[in-house]
Amino acid sequence: MKKLMTLLAFSVALSPVCEAQYWERQASGVSTVLQGVFFISPTQGWVVGSSGVILATVDGGATWTPQVSPAGSSVHLRAVYFTSSTKGWIVGDTQTLLTTENGGGTWTDVTTSAGSAYYDVFFTSPDTGYIVGGSGVTGEVQRTTNGGQTWAITSLDRVLKSVYFTAHNKGWACGDRGVIYRTTNGVSWTQQAAPGANVTTNLSAIYMLSDTVGWACGNPSSNKRTVDGGLTWTNQASGDQCRQDRHLFL
Repeated sequence: MKKLMTLLAFSVALSPVCEAQYWERQASGVSTVLQGVFFISPTQGWVVGSSGVILATVDGGATWTPQVSPAGSSVHLRAVYFTSSTKGWIVGDTQTLLTTENGGGTWTDVTTSAGSAYYDVFFTSPDTGYIVGGSGVTGEVQRTTNGGQTWAITSLDRVLKSVYFTAHNKGWACGDRGVIYRTTNGVSWTQQAAPGANVTTNLSAIYMLSDTVGWACGNPSSNKRTVDGGLTWTNQASGDQCRQDRHLFL
């Protein structure tokens, strides 16, 4: 979930269904918009945002330490994902792709060229990962099976903003004008919800609780829920705008 200048931390009850008990405001120490968050454990996490900002915590968010970003202050970083306490990835505008081998002590820019914006990244194993994004009306999914050494591109008909997997090759992605795609092999993507005529139906985040139950959300009028793995999606107006990020350790 995007927040301006501050972070919100929550305590959860360890029960069959985790329920947030309360929210506590935490200062980030920066004045830029924060756009992506990921926790690899209850104490260790990272947030990224506009102007190339990368912050890290090792105390559950009580304090945040800036990390040096090779992307520069003109690049908006959108999402962060770690496969271990040391190996991580960050994506952002102009095909920005950063990686670290030491928990963010140093970040390496592996951006190939300027072009499409990358909005989200998700790894199902240390070797297999996905990036979604696009530009104009053309979306793309990039997939690696060798830990990011090479990426194969699949083009789709709308820019994608979020991706989530429940198993190694079983995933969903959503994006502009309400489009939702699903894959069962990690390679080909099938459209579950076609793009709508109204641009305000953009979807910016997707989360699957299981292989059958999940939510896709964005503008208040376009929040959707499925209970059959995405065969059907039901509109659920929330009154609030939903955005990334949902990579939290529970």
